Amino acid sequence: MCVHHTRLSVTGAGNSVDTNGLFTAGATPGVYTISATAESVTGTAIANVTPVPVLTRLKIIPDTVTVPLNASQQFTVRAYDQFDSLMTTPAITWSTTGTGNTISSTGIFTAGTNVGTHTVTAIADTVSGTAVVTTGYGCTVNNKHEAESSSNYASGPYLETCTDVGGGQNFAGLNTGKWFAYNTLNVPVSGLYNISFRVSTTAPAQISVGHSGMRFGIIDIPNTGGAWQTITDTITLPALSYTGIHVYSGTFKFNWFSIDNCAPDSLNASGLAYAKQPVENKNAPSRTVLFPNPTYGPVNVDIRPDAYKTAMLLDMQGRVISRWSIQQGQTRLNIDLGSLQNGVYILKLEGEKGTENLRVVKL
Repeated sequence: MCVHHTRLSVTGAGNSVDTNGLFTAGATPGVYTISATAESVTGTAIANVTPVPVLTRLKIIPDTVTVPLNASQQFTVRAYDQFDSLMTTPAITWSTTGTGNTISSTGIFTAGTNVGTHTVTAIADTVSGTAVVTTGYGCTVNNKHEAESSSNYASGPYLETCTDVGGGQNFAGLNTGKWFAYNTLNVPVSGLYNISFRVSTTAPAQISVGHSGMRFGIIDIPNTGGAWQTITDTITLPALSYTGIHVYSGTFKFNWFSIDNCAPDSLNASGLAYAKQPVENKNAPSRTVLFPNPTYGPVNVDIRPDAYKTAMLLDMQGRVISRWSIQQGQTRLNIDLGSLQNGVYILKLEGEKGTENLRVVKL
């Protein structure tokens, strides 16, 4: 029986191949030839030695974003090597500019109370990436959930025809321990949110928000005297698409609730100034009047005193551009649309007794 001895070799300084055929690359990238020879027969293989990936670039996502005051935004990072190929993201150190702004070790940015443009920075080793954050008024989350759109509810509560503005249905038969849930929520990132409940009560009550043993907050509901009222509070929520609304104490009827991160402007930001009038003003308007319309910028809106509590400017796709609080006794809003693109916008006025939509044309 003949035994053929195989000789193995490889080109390139620093490269080696052992008797079992294990190739070990050196430190120099390149294309090298591995040869195996037995007697007079030779076979070859090609080895392409590439450089070790080196972190070269960090990209923050999103790289430009507007965040309402006191609201939160999740940032993530993609890491690229010297060939601009994706690589495993290393440990990141986050920082942000702007007084009152914060960012967590996981990239959750929370805006402070100051309007402005700020920089978020991600650093790994000596490589950094940046994103631009504008903090201001408006909303990135603003969703309303009706009683009839709940995904599930306990035995006992039932839907009935609603006597509130807008009709629809409301939950009745609610008392301590009863609950209903929603699986279509849109809370994209943990943070502080505004939460509003449209309810009717004849005695104080409490609502608990949470599910699966987690309680995110308890909201106090005052006696509304049997009238429909919107009760608004703040609550810290995790990112979620599902949660439950629980009757913590008392009893009430429930029409809808909403979650938003809108930052109302009551201090003449974004071009809206308020002309306060005394409630007893005999010259107060009896109906809403918007003028001039069309406008090149300035718009006056005369409103009935205490008819509305908030004003929102929306584009024709229903996206909120700005939102403001209307002060008690106020009868005129002075708006400047000069910074907006030409087009048609909607000014939406909301109050306890209903809403009013005004179309305004910016020239």
